[in-house]
Order: sequence, then C-alpha cells, then structure tokens
Amino acid sequence: MTDVQVRHARDLFARPENTVTAIAKLLGVSRDTIYGRALQIGLLPVAVALWVRRVLPEAQEWQEQVAGAAHPNPFRPLFAGRRLAPVNTVLVVVATGALFAAFRGAGKNPVTSRKRR
Repeated sequence: MTDVQVRHARDLFARPENTVTAIAKLLGVSRDTIYGRALQIGLLPVAVALWVRRVLPEAQEWQEQVAGAAHPNPFRPLFAGRRLAPVNTVLVVVATGALFAAFRGAGKNPVTSRKRR
C-alpha cells in the first residue's frame, strides 16, 4: 500500500459504517494487507511510549524513595524453577508465533478466506 492509500484507509476507518472488506475492495488490496498495516500503525504508539519512558528521568521524589532498595527483575518469577522456565518459554514462543501468523495471514485463514454466499 502506498502512503496515500494508508491515509485514505485511516480516514475510512474513522467512519463506523465502513467495513474492512469494503475498504480493502475500494483500495484494491486484501483484507490481510489492511490488518497488517493496522498492526504496524498500532505499534507506533508503543514504540513512542517506550522511547519516552527510557529518555525521561524519574521524578526526584521517586528516586529518593527507592534510592537504597534493590530492583527485582519482574520476569524472574516467570522463568525461575525447573518446571516453570521451560513451560513458560514454550508458551511465550507459541503465543508469539500464533499472533504473528494471525496478523500476517500465514496459511489459510478460515475466517478471512471463506467465500460469502
């Protein structure tokens, strides 16, 4: 999709009467393309938030409050232990792969590829 098409699709999405199928037909692209672009556009605010979080300094009061405290790793409980680590690692990999496949249209998607009567 070109930048002009992306802007046009964004404008069409703002109106609730427009469906993804109708927008895809109007722009001459597949529904998977529309959903893929929507995912990419949705990742932009996340990237900005992470960048702002990293660049901005913490408030002085917060720095004073946690000055001597140890900062625990929030992921340690998920991957600690002989049983939890492999199970949670497999779950993370499977969930990530499933989300990637769903949004990128890997294989035949029965929801988006079925013919309407």
